[in-house]
Amino acid sequence: IVSLILASVFFMVYSGNLALSADGIAFSVLGAFENTVVGTSLVYGGLVGLGFSLLTVLKQKQT
Repeated sequence: IVSLILASVFFMVYSGNLALSADGIAFSVLGAFENTVVGTSLVYGGLVGLGFSLLTVLKQKQT
């Protein structure tokens, strides 16, 4: 769950930063959250969370 939350927030800031830089605006956290692509960020965060959970399950089955 922690990896899901951290990855989602990271991708929100990242996509917001891309939108800001495309408009020529300096980075700010509030500006990044205002211009984020929420749907894409949540999908990528979900995929990272799924990847971590699969790694955890596979690691437990090996021991």
